[in-house]
Amino acid sequence: MTNSHNLNVQRLQAVVDAFGANPERWPAAEQSALEVLATGDQAARDIVGEARKLDFMLDQAEPPPAAPELMADILFVPPKANWRQVLAELWPFGPIWKPASGLAMALAISVMTAALMPLPEAEADVMAEIEREIETELLDLEILQ
Repeated sequence: MTNSHNLNVQRLQAVVDAFGANPERWPAAEQSALEVLATGDQAARDIVGEARKLDFMLDQAEPPPAAPELMADILFVPPKANWRQVLAELWPFGPIWKPASGLAMALAISVMTAALMPLPEAEADVMAEIEREIETELLDLEILQ
């Protein structure tokens, strides 16, 4: 026997161990080559014959019944969530809209106050100085042109 023949028989053994003796279950890419090997070689025929016996015994065996706990877990349907109850567990201090509206109002008042508040005198002086520098730069640019 050659080394490649041994490898082919080993591959047939691996395929039969994984997929059984039925060639229709074997990988399509190797199916025809393994079928030729299984019909032409005595060692390969023996491998397939033993696998057929095992397949027959497995086909005749009764599957064990599922445990009642497993069936209960599979068939369990959780109750629908009561959103009010979930919200009450997350925020047990009463209706959530009250603190949320208070927070929104505080935010709106602070934004309006910041937008409408005049600049302090120190900042106004700085802004006036910057405006004067910009005007001076613009006048210098006009003179140069």
